Amino acid sequence: MTIINHKKTLFSRFITSIFLVSFLCSQAPYTIMHLSTSSRSLSLTNGAAAFNSPVLSSNPAALSADGLSGGFHHFTYPLDINGNSIHGTYNFANQHLIGVTITSINYGKFTDSQTENTFSANDLAMRVGYKSTFRNLISYGISAGFIKSKISSYNSSGLVMNAGIRGRMLSNRLGMGLSIENWGKITDQYDHFEESISPDFRYSLFYKPQHFPGFLFFDYVKQKHIQDLQIYGIEITFSSNLQLRLSSSSENKYLEWGEVFDEIVSGLSFGIGWSYKKYQFELASQNLGPAGSIIGFSFNFTPSTIMD
Repeated sequence: MTIINHKKTLFSRFITSIFLVSFLCSQAPYTIMHLSTSSRSLSLTNGAAAFNSPVLSSNPAALSADGLSGGFHHFTYPLDINGNSIHGTYNFANQHLIGVTITSINYGKFTDSQTENTFSANDLAMRVGYKSTFRNLISYGISAGFIKSKISSYNSSGLVMNAGIRGRMLSNRLGMGLSIENWGKITDQYDHFEESISPDFRYSLFYKPQHFPGFLFFDYVKQKHIQDLQIYGIEITFSSNLQLRLSSSSENKYLEWGEVFDEIVSGLSFGIGWSYKKYQFELASQNLGPAGSIIGFSFNFTPSTIMD
């Protein structure tokens, strides 16, 4: 009985730490499902779900690529937590695309204060998605994923699905999307801790004003058990190889602290993208107020062109 109680105490302490990080980053269980999979999505606070994305995102109907492309993404989080992601997207038969992402996050090592034993924790998520277009006006997509979480000797896994549609008009300057995200089931529970996955519903909108080198966006995410989320921002293209991005969300009110400047930048996400031939480099940062910042770096490429 002492051993069982000790394991549960160790587990409870770790869950408390994970809950804190989850609240700061996404306010949801299974944090990895809500974390950014690219530096671009980090700089857009995981918004702009209706706009073209080379990486499989929350709305698979927005997946976009001219041919074959891929990329590697690295993230550093507060508390020395690190994450990595790779993606691949392939456009075949013109209006049909397949996207794959594999994301991992390493929470580091922890020491139990009673036994001084160390243990590690990590999450893994794998998703594959498909997108098609109807008469170049409406696109639709679906993705399926497998998630796995490991804390010391405890394991949990599940299956999730995203589905979405997107419509564009005004010469593709106005777009609207609707998606259901992370609808699924936990297939393997942590010990006897009962958990479930609640799906999110997202309404997204983007607009590209005439003679303006960029677009504005707004996403509204309906979340169960926690407050709804609004995400808004802008991406500006200064030239064919340089983009700047700035965004924030309604969660920034929970991160206000310190001086006036601290309150202004809390919750803000910023990013820059630079292209050279068929290579793309992206750098992004999201301010989490007193908790610190998330930093992301991405390297994207088009193998078929590089090999020519």
